[in-house]
Amino acid sequence: VCLQFFLVVLRGTTDQFINGYGLFYDIWAPAIETILFIVSAMTFGSLWGLPGVLLGPIVSTIVIIHIWKPIFLYTKGFRLGVWRYALLFVRNLLAAAIAIAAAFALGRLIGSALDGYGWHHSWFGWLFDAIVFTAIVTTLSLLTFSLLAPGFTTFVVQEGDDLTSITIRFGVSAAEIRELNNLPADAQLKPGQVIKLPAEAQQ
Repeated sequence: VCLQFFLVVLRGTTDQFINGYGLFYDIWAPAIETILFIVSAMTFGSLWGLPGVLLGPIVSTIVIIHIWKPIFLYTKGFRLGVWRYALLFVRNLLAAAIAIAAAFALGRLIGSALDGYGWHHSWFGWLFDAIVFTAIVTTLSLLTFSLLAPGFTTFVVQEGDDLTSITIRFGVSAAEIRELNNLPADAQLKPGQVIKLPAEAQQ
């Protein structure tokens, strides 16, 4: 239930971008999501009972909301290659996995240290565990995401600059600039516009 809630909360960003780009013609996604939900719930439910039934919405949400819709947004809205989304997804998933694994390890370590006080298994102990675990996950997530996220610098577009001249001057690809700034393939840069460049751009 917690995992499904987490996945549903995460869908907001993708949906907002899809709505912002006016990509309303993907009418088959909700129908396929419903079919996946029913088939998965029935299949896993027959194997594992209630926990299997609860896997139904998780499977349908992951496949449609967190795999298909971002691919749809990247190709039709951002007009960027799917592999760029795949790299972004894997990098963020790795950062989250590291943070959660480390939080569980530290949480167990703290729990073992507090077992001798008796209150660790009380309601207060449970509340304390929840607060500590949340704080550890939040801190480690910020740390791992910042370490794995690509850095960038900024550049103010001058008169006569276009995407081609900027890529030649700074030694970066047009695709990288479009990805960092969410620019469509036919975007026209304007003087005074501030754009992001990869941190490794040659000054």
